Amino acid sequence: MLLSKTTRLIERMDSLKKMQEASSDNKNFIERNNKLEKIVLELHQINIVVSLFRKEGFDVNVASQLNYGFSLFSQLKEEWEKDENSIIEPNDFFTKVRFTNVEKEIKQQLEEQWENFLSEKRPNVHYGQLQILKNIPDLREVVNELNDQLGEYNDLKNIFPSQSSEFQLVIQLSNEMKKLWSKLDSKNIPQVIMDFIKKAGTSEGISLEEITPEIIAWLKEHKLIHLCKVRFGR
Repeated sequence: MLLSKTTRLIERMDSLKKMQEASSDNKNFIERNNKLEKIVLELHQINIVVSLFRKEGFDVNVASQLNYGFSLFSQLKEEWEKDENSIIEPNDFFTKVRFTNVEKEIKQQLEEQWENFLSEKRPNVHYGQLQILKNIPDLREVVNELNDQLGEYNDLKNIFPSQSSEFQLVIQLSNEMKKLWSKLDSKNIPQVIMDFIKKAGTSEGISLEEITPEIIAWLKEHKLIHLCKVRFGR
């Protein structure tokens, strides 16, 4: 009688132990699965943005950032194919792989390419230049339009593109500003003065030998001479 009860008690304890082990394995599996799903989501986000930049013609190479993580994935898969229980066994996969950091590195690389794209497409038009040109009544209307579009263009530096339309907006604004700049003219302003005004406002500026007495006289007559400054070139 006592032996029988003892045997049943041992069987129940064994059953409880197996249930506890199964519960622990299930918990480990769920935890590992959640971590893997998070990595898959991060990789999906990386793929979306890299694909967008490549579609827009950018040369994006992310192999150096992803190769190490992929090699760890391959190793994890090989171990799982040999023994399915390896998926719940302790390993250093999740301490080694850092796809969140990889995502940040790739985004930083793309942000630099985005900034270079904006600089490349940006017309040679500057706020300081426009503020001076606003003082000339005949040019004020076009200058105000240019000022608004330049503000919209500069705001693009504060975003990270997520769709093709944002790349197209850069090209559109750039072309519109170039057209407006070409329209910057007045029948009341001699051509030599217009050429000076446009060239002097660029980042390159104009050389002293190009400034003629006629230009000086016109600037004085229109009370704009105080807005002109001389700077040594590099």
